[in-house]
Amino acid sequence: ARCYAASGSLPLAPVAEWLRAPHLRQAVRRLDPVWRAEVARLAPDRDTDPGPAPAARAKVDAWQRHRFFEGLARAVTEVGRPLLLVLDDLQWCDRATMAWLSFLVSFPVDVPPLVVATARREELLDSPLAAPARAMRAAGQLQVMRLGALGPEETRELASRVLGRDIGAAELELIHSVTDGSPFYIVEALPESLSTSGPVVGADLGRVLDLRLSRLPAPARDVAGLAAAVGRDFTLDLLVEAADLPADEVVRLVDLLWRSRILAQDGFRYRFSHELLRSAVYAGITPPQRWLLHRRLAQVLQLPDGGADGSAAAQIAEQYAAGGAPDRAVPFFARAARQASAVFAHDEAVRLWDRALEALASLPPDRGRNEQELDLLLATIPPLGAFRGYTAPAMEPTGRRVADLAAELGRPDAQVTGLVAQWSTTFVQGRIEESLRLARAGLAGAAAAPSLAAQGHMAVGGSVLSLGGVLEADREFAAACELAGETDSLPIGTRTTVHARAWWAHALWLSGRRDLALATAARAVAMAREIGHPYSLAVGLSYAAITAWMDGSDDLLREVHGELVALCSRYRFAYYSGWAAVLGGWLRGGPEGTEAARAGIDALVAERSLTRMPLWLDVLAMTQRADGAVDAARGTLDAARARAVQSGDVWWLPEVLRHRAALSDPGTADRLLSEGIRLASGHGSRSLVERCETDLAAVRGAEGA
Repeated sequence: ARCYAASGSLPLAPVAEWLRAPHLRQAVRRLDPVWRAEVARLAPDRDTDPGPAPAARAKVDAWQRHRFFEGLARAVTEVGRPLLLVLDDLQWCDRATMAWLSFLVSFPVDVPPLVVATARREELLDSPLAAPARAMRAAGQLQVMRLGALGPEETRELASRVLGRDIGAAELELIHSVTDGSPFYIVEALPESLSTSGPVVGADLGRVLDLRLSRLPAPARDVAGLAAAVGRDFTLDLLVEAADLPADEVVRLVDLLWRSRILAQDGFRYRFSHELLRSAVYAGITPPQRWLLHRRLAQVLQLPDGGADGSAAAQIAEQYAAGGAPDRAVPFFARAARQASAVFAHDEAVRLWDRALEALASLPPDRGRNEQELDLLLATIPPLGAFRGYTAPAMEPTGRRVADLAAELGRPDAQVTGLVAQWSTTFVQGRIEESLRLARAGLAGAAAAPSLAAQGHMAVGGSVLSLGGVLEADREFAAACELAGETDSLPIGTRTTVHARAWWAHALWLSGRRDLALATAARAVAMAREIGHPYSLAVGLSYAAITAWMDGSDDLLREVHGELVALCSRYRFAYYSGWAAVLGGWLRGGPEGTEAARAGIDALVAERSLTRMPLWLDVLAMTQRADGAVDAARGTLDAARARAVQSGDVWWLPEVLRHRAALSDPGTADRLLSEGIRLASGHGSRSLVERCETDLAAVRGAEGA
């Protein structure tokens, strides 16, 4: 199988091209229905899959990407014999394809496929794919064979073939010095700059290309310009439909361009023999002509047989945008973004939603445009969270703009969504007071959007709990659990009924209702299993792990933690992986446990996930103390205390003070425990009051003895 990454193509377009090869199509048909359904998201088989288009089945949950990737991998490996997959021009590829290739080469199979890709190194290094390529190479998944410039002898051989004669040493030295051993330069420059007996003309490559193109007949240059406006590859059908010439004339001119080595053929598609040629042709088109060409191409791509499956949506959008028709580009950018989300290419979906917003911004402001902007922003939030996480830099301003526009347009449901999106970012970043303000605003707005009231109650409960309002948080979580329906989802993608119930267990435990807290945590996990939603299951397990830590139940923590680690590893839940790493450090113990806990904290800090940091530092301190590093534990606990005071994240501070008291002299311990009792009493944390009182009695008893 072989394909070329094309401009404006869908994410994973090379993989779709491979899957359309006859032997791979047969392999797909042998898969179990559950895996065929995943493959159909990208490459539906019209003969066996007459159901809805992939976009109609799309879900934004990041965890589903793993199953989708597995379905594609099973399709490729089902062939059961050695398979070579070739991908040309990797530098033009999309992130989703790179991610799937990484998944494929690590997928366990008896006969692994071999993937051979070509790329221009300088362009790859400047592309978004540079980091994924480095990661694959570091993991041993990618071997690089560099093809450098030609040496003198190789230059002699190629130049001799181009000129049809032998060249002497002096001529070779000049050719090699002018071309720097670039094969493309040698092939392009020699016919223009050398005669059979004349010297080398030291023209730069740009001049050589311009000279070569200028010698083409004007109609051929026009057709080449149309092809250059398409992008990197195109069909002859497209040129025939878009050109203002008879079909046989277009074919004749394409044939001329092919014979002149301007164009190259790949199956039923054509492309420029080199990107520099396409760039040179496009640079020679005047702005008015570009306007006309791009509009013609967009209209042709819209023809019923040109993109019935939606695969041309991104191309159409880009053509309209380049042709000065942003109003026509917007709906196609939106359609392409939904197609990207359908195959879990959330980075591409975010890029396309952004392109839609850019196009929309050039239109005159009015209510209709603002309505469109609001809908585009709402659609951006889920893939943005899936791609960048809760603390994505764009999440907060996106949520703010959503809330502002919704208030202006009288859309209370959208306003609550925007406020809750902002709340999630500010809360996870540890800006607790600010998050509470947003949560209360969201809850107030839910009066006009009752279907979202559960989200508002949960947001208030979470922020209030962190600030030490255990009893109020208890009421808010209870309300959230009562109001949340099974399909109620937060903007971040978790199910409200699971998330709120899992978090509620913390308030219940702090208020002294231990048994109910453990039962509630277990119920949240069970509900996530019943729903069949791995992301919510990760949330349930993560909060259950904290509940077990709070309770001092290491056996329960170990049981929950093992499943959480496996789930986060399988679906790459980075945020909750940090939680698992910190708590796993405690379970492991010793120097390795300390390092694991510290690495988990470092990962959370790197992602600006600073909420609950006093708790995480307390876990680290207790791991250090158990390993005998008492001084280090004291320093960590002091840092936890400072962080709690600074951020207002004080719900666990009484326990931090209790642990610090255990590492202090009796007088200091008495003072710290008394402060812990005062704080815990004010919070309504009965469990922490009892712990501090028990330790204080022991300290004072020891002093009396």
